[in-house]
Amino acid sequence: MKKRLPILVKVLIASALVSFFLFAPKLLSTFYVYFLMEIMIWGLLAMSLNLILGYLNLVSFGHAAIFGSGAYAAAFTMTLLGGGFWQALGVGIVAAALVAWLIGFFSTRVGGIAYIMVTLIFCFSVFLLAMSATEITGGENGIYSSVKGLEVIRGLSLDRKPLYYVVFILTALSFFLLRRIVNSPFGRVLIAIRENEERVRFMGYRVKNFKLFASILSGAFAGLAGVLYFFMNSFVSPEAVGLPLSTEVVVWCLVGGTGTMLGPIVGTALMLVIIQIISTYTKFYLLFVGIILVLVVAFMPEGVVGFMKNKFSKE
Repeated sequence: MKKRLPILVKVLIASALVSFFLFAPKLLSTFYVYFLMEIMIWGLLAMSLNLILGYLNLVSFGHAAIFGSGAYAAAFTMTLLGGGFWQALGVGIVAAALVAWLIGFFSTRVGGIAYIMVTLIFCFSVFLLAMSATEITGGENGIYSSVKGLEVIRGLSLDRKPLYYVVFILTALSFFLLRRIVNSPFGRVLIAIRENEERVRFMGYRVKNFKLFASILSGAFAGLAGVLYFFMNSFVSPEAVGLPLSTEVVVWCLVGGTGTMLGPIVGTALMLVIIQIISTYTKFYLLFVGIILVLVVAFMPEGVVGFMKNKFSKE
């Protein structure tokens, strides 16, 4: 028999987490509220990548290009078009989905190392575009646009606490939407493609179409994370579309556990907390982060969440 966590324990843990996030702005200082927003936004980015990495086994190093496109599109909407919150949110998500379609259109036609190389090339190309198109993107100086006072709904401005709750609500909704997607018939086909692509193709499914649509969905959620990132910082620069961020988000997924819903969030939170703690003691914190990553991959190849699930699912 499989040993599982009792339902009551799961409900209590979920309730405690929701209560903590709901009351965090009243309990914590501004620094820690900002840090929680970072965890949620980066966690959302990791969840979006996990849709193709965990459920299709497509290792993409171009996700930062999609994330940053959403952030830049939101910035353009506000600075050039004078758009508000909802316009920036919508344009950012659509722009990121279009970039994801463009990358996916070429990358899903190949596999393995070739797929990785195509996503790398696109990521580097978008980074170069952001650096060189200074009249539009501001180059390495980026784009700044204050979101303070921006109305979400009539009478509710996007100040620190309202922004925190906007990030929390949209991240939570994204989690449940992605959960529904991976548990839907569409999600089951994605898992089948991951396990045996040839068999799925012989069954009559258009594998490339499923991969492309999953890439677009993944891009839309990455774009949402990018828009929230811009709202949080009132700023976006080429770093948001760079290869280092693409690499980091893959690492977060691997640490937490790909192919699980909680894995990307747990991996993101763990890595950010570890970096925050170690960086206060030494400037060589990346060395220790690398050692931790090697240990996790060596002893918990299924990630932290996968390891814990196996512990509670012993025969």
